[in-house]
Formats: sequence, structure tokens, C-alpha cells
Amino acid sequence: MTTTLVAAPVLPLESACAAALVGGKASGLHRLLQLGVPVPSGVVVTADGTASFSDEGIPDDVWAAIVDAWRGLGPDTVIVRSSAIGEDSSEASFAGQLDSIGDVTSEPELRDAVLRCWRSRSSDRVR
Repeated sequence: MTTTLVAAPVLPLESACAAALVGGKASGLHRLLQLGVPVPSGVVVTADGTASFSDEGIPDDVWAAIVDAWRGLGPDTVIVRSSAIGEDSSEASFAGQLDSIGDVTSEPELRDAVLRCWRSRSSDRVR
């Protein structure tokens, strides 16, 4: 019997335990939290969430979940970073190749940052 993991499109780091759903970076931050290591608050768009992205953008339901999670982080600026499945594994390393976007303070900036980060997986430097 095969078990399929299904997750909400966005999870808080405190719930981001399965690397197959959230990538190694978010899963690693989850492990640090479990050990009591101070980690900045954060959320992760799951593989299920990003699977619905397209060149046209982010579906409304997924976008609403991202915005709700972002608002829950409080008034601080955020950084949008990748945590792709297999991004930094024993088989491959993408260190520095996927975009990180900092100083995100508004909803339009957040949408742009999420899309830029997601689209960077197809950039020339990653291929």
C-alpha cells in the first residue's frame, strides 16, 4: 500500500516536519525548533501549494492561504526563500542558485517575491 502525503498549501514551520512536502530547508528549521533552538517565525508553501502555481500566477485559494499565513507573522518584514524538494540533498546542491527576496513588507511585494522565488527554479543558472 502506498501512502500519499497531502498537506495544506501553507504550513507554519512548527508543522513543517516532512521534507517530502516542505523541502529540506523548512524541514531542517522545524527540527531546530523541536530542539529548542531559536528560529525566526516562518511559514512554508508546501509542494502541494506550489504544484498549483502556473505561468499565469497563483490560484486564488492558495494565494489567500499565503496571505493569511504572512499576516499571522506580524508586522515585520519577511524574506521569501526557496525550500524546494531535493534542493540541497546528497544528490544535488542548488546553493545560491534559487532567488531569495528580502524586505517584503506589502501584499503586492509578497506576491512578486513568491513568484520570483518559484520561477527562479527555471532560470538559466539552475539548468
